[in-house]
Amino acid sequence: MNQMVLNRAIELIKPCPGLFDHAQDVARLVFNVAGTLGLDTSTLKTAALVHDVGKCTWPKELHIRYPLQPEDLKIIRTHPVIGEKILCDLWPDIPKKIRELVRWHHERPGGLGYPDQLHNPSIEVLVLASCDVFSAITSDRPYRVGTFPISEALMEVAKFAPPQIVAALADAVLKRCVNY
Repeated sequence: MNQMVLNRAIELIKPCPGLFDHAQDVARLVFNVAGTLGLDTSTLKTAALVHDVGKCTWPKELHIRYPLQPEDLKIIRTHPVIGEKILCDLWPDIPKKIRELVRWHHERPGGLGYPDQLHNPSIEVLVLASCDVFSAITSDRPYRVGTFPISEALMEVAKFAPPQIVAALADAVLKRCVNY
């Protein structure tokens, strides 16, 4: 990725409470999971760093509000498409795979995700989605303190990710714990 584009995208997410730390955590997990699975670590890590850039358009209070209201969910569900548009504006020749990963990181098998209700998201999409979910529920967030235990978080990921991704994620988490 063009370093200037990456820096600009990161600058957009830094003011959003907790978003930059989350992006870094997801990128670390994605790098390890993708490496274990023999996937393109560079593309996936780049997408992970900017996957939530669409959240920079949210009203500030939405980043910290809990519980969410029904109208909040409508805004929240737009962030993958808005993120894709922001990245295309910043980087007109963005690689298709990065654009798709940002757009589809909330897709789930069987058409259960958003924004496009894909029935068979790619393994790369599911790697990013798995690491995103794992990080989100095992880290303190601006709107809540407290996290899921690692075992429960992996069970949550297993609801939509194939076993090889869950195993690679468990391995990445173990490596992360050992390196602390």
